[in-house]
Amino acid sequence: MPTPSRALTGVPLSRRAVLATAAAVAGAALAGCTPERQRRRGEDAPEPVEPRVDPDVLVAAQALGNQQQMLDLLDATQQRHPRLTRRLAPVLAAHQAHADLLAEAVPADVSASPSTSPDPSPDGSTAVPRRRRQALARVVAAERELATSTKRHAFRAQSGAFARLLGSMAAAAAQHEVVLSTAEGRGAS
Repeated sequence: MPTPSRALTGVPLSRRAVLATAAAVAGAALAGCTPERQRRRGEDAPEPVEPRVDPDVLVAAQALGNQQQMLDLLDATQQRHPRLTRRLAPVLAAHQAHADLLAEAVPADVSASPSTSPDPSPDGSTAVPRRRRQALARVVAAERELATSTKRHAFRAQSGAFARLLGSMAAAAAQHEVVLSTAEGRGAS
């Protein structure tokens, strides 16, 4: 009686042919279980959900850090040069209002670190020059830096309303720079 393989094909199969066929089938079956195949399957599976911070919250935290840095400089300048208090009061009030708005958008567990580098003195306090005119020039330079960094934050904002808010804060800092530099030129009385 002929073997089943001979009956189906009419050609006798050698032992080598049967082993080669078995090896090919086993190889094909194993190819589906390689790490590459497993990695492709893993890509389709959902990743575990981790809490992520909204990108606008991160932008708000940096902008808040910058505002707080400016508030620190204004406060230190007023303490060192009390005669500048009246001139800096509206600027301080505007920055405080901006900081308050930004603080509402930043959860307590997110750090409000500035995106610009602070200019501290060796003891860690905010550096304020001894001369009033130089101190005012330092505030003007800080307003310029704040306007630039806040514009950059506005470009990074995802929300249009938040970008407009940051844009108006940048415009306010630029206006402070102009007003204070005018005062600086008049002698900073």
